[in-house]
Amino acid sequence: VYGEAWDDAGHRVAMRLRTREAYTLTAESGVKAILKVLDGHLAPGAYTPSMAFGTEYVLELEGTTLSRVAS
Repeated sequence: VYGEAWDDAGHRVAMRLRTREAYTLTAESGVKAILKVLDGHLAPGAYTPSMAFGTEYVLELEGTTLSRVAS
């Protein structure tokens, strides 16, 4: 996944998120999420993974890296 953002002053940042194959990533993410929920540290409700487990949750998954792309 590639993302790019800039502000009104022209400052730009670009990042690349690399993961394992999509089906493997989805399965691992689901199992890890279930284990976290079973630990009991989440209030009842509906959440996205990042809302439930933090913005860096995906980086806990095997084979996932986030890197800055040179401008």
